[in-house]
Amino acid sequence: MEYLKNHLNSPKTEHIIYGVILAGLLLIFWNPANLYYNVSHNALDTYVFRGFTSLFCWIIVLSTFLITSASHHNIISSFLSLSLWTRSLIVTFFFIGILSASFALKAATAFKGVSIDISMLLAVLFLANYFKRFPNNIRWLIAVVIVCAISYVFVLLFKLYLVHTYLPTSATQTKFQGMILLQFNFANPRFFDHFATWFLPILCLALLRKDDTKLFKALSFIAMSSLWFVVIAHSSRALILEYIVIFIVLGILNYKLMLKFISWQILAAIVGAILFYIVHQIVGGSSILDRAFFANQDRWDLWAKSLALAAHYPLLGVGELNALYYLRDYPHNIVLTVAAQWGIIGLTCFLLVGLRSFRRACEYMRSYKHSALYFVAFASVLAGMTHAMLSNLFKLQLSQFSMIFAMGLLLSFMPQVLEQNSQKKCHMFFVAPLIITILAILIIVPFFTNVTF
Repeated sequence: MEYLKNHLNSPKTEHIIYGVILAGLLLIFWNPANLYYNVSHNALDTYVFRGFTSLFCWIIVLSTFLITSASHHNIISSFLSLSLWTRSLIVTFFFIGILSASFALKAATAFKGVSIDISMLLAVLFLANYFKRFPNNIRWLIAVVIVCAISYVFVLLFKLYLVHTYLPTSATQTKFQGMILLQFNFANPRFFDHFATWFLPILCLALLRKDDTKLFKALSFIAMSSLWFVVIAHSSRALILEYIVIFIVLGILNYKLMLKFISWQILAAIVGAILFYIVHQIVGGSSILDRAFFANQDRWDLWAKSLALAAHYPLLGVGELNALYYLRDYPHNIVLTVAAQWGIIGLTCFLLVGLRSFRRACEYMRSYKHSALYFVAFASVLAGMTHAMLSNLFKLQLSQFSMIFAMGLLLSFMPQVLEQNSQKKCHMFFVAPLIITILAILIIVPFFTNVTF
C-alpha cells in the first residue's frame, strides 16, 4: 500500500495527468464524431457527439485529479499563490454562479455550465504548478498543436482535391466554403479559429528561443502557416483585432521580442495567404478580403438584446448557458455573457479579477523581459480575451481545452507559495477531492437530462 501511495505521488503521475489533458485536447480536436458526421451530415448530431466527447474528457481529467494527492498539492499551491483578494473574488464568483443556477430556467444546464467552468479552473491551477516545475514539457503541447494543425490542413487539402476533381465547377464554388467551415466535425464556423487564437502565439515559441532543434522550428513554422491558411479561409476578422491589441500592449512592454514575434507571424501569414491564393484559384470560394470589416449588424442586435436581458435579471442573471433559451444564441461577448448569466455581482468579480490579473501580468514582464516563454503565454491569453469580446469563445469545447494550457502557462510565473501557507494546505487537502467528486456528479447527471452543450 505504501509502495502504491509513493508511486501515485511521484512526478511520473503528474506527467501522466499532463498527458491525459493533452490527450483530451487531441481527442476534442480530432473528434470521433467526425466519421459519423461524414455519413449523416447532421450538424445537430455532431454537436451532441462532441458534447459527449468533451464530457468523457473532463470526467477522465477529474478522475486523474482525484486519485493522487500530487494533483491536489499542485492545485492548492497555485490557488494559494493568488492574493487573498483574488481568491475571495473567485470563490464569490462561483458561489454566485451556483446560486444563479438554482433559479435558472434550465437548472440542469446551468449546473453543468458552472461545473465545467470550475473544472477548467482546477485544470488551469494544476497546469500552472506543473509548468512551473517542468517548463521544458511545453514542447509536448507544441508537438500536439503541430500534429493537429498540419494534419488538418493536409487532410482538408486532400478533400478539396477530391471535390474539385469529381464535382463540376459550379458545385465546387459552393462546396469549398462548406469544406472549410463544416468538415471534420467543426460544426461551428469559427471552431478552428478559436484553436488558432490560443496557439498561434505559443507556436512561435520555438522560433523565438535558441534551444529548440531546427526540425522543431521548421515544424512549428509550418503549423503556424497552416493555422493562418485556415484563418484566412474562415475570414476571421477577430484575429486582426487580437494582433492589434498584442502589438500595442506587448510592444510597449517588450518591443524587442515583439518585433521578432510579429515578424514570424507576418511571414507565416504570408505563406498561409499564398497557399490560400493557390487553392482559391483552383476551387474558388471566399476569403477575409471579401468580407465587410465593419459589417456587424447581427452582433449589434445580439449585444443589444443581451444587454436588455442583463438589465431584466440584474442580481443573479439567468444562469450559466441559459442565455440560449432567451436569445436563441449566446451573447458572443464575454462581458455581456457574464452580465446576462451571472448578474451584476458575478460581473463585478469577473472584471476585478481580470483587471488585477492584467495589471500583474504587465508588472511581471519586467522580471521576465527576456523570457520568450512568458511573452508567448501573455500574448496567447491576451489574444483569447480579445477574441472573447467578439465571439462565443468559452462555450466551445476545443477552446475550453485550449484555454487551460494558455492560462496555466501564464499563471506558472506566479511566485511560489510561502511556507506559512503550509498549514492552509493541510486543511485544504481534504477539500480538493470533495470538490472534484461533486463536480464529476454535477457534470454527469445533468448531461443525461439535457444534451444541449
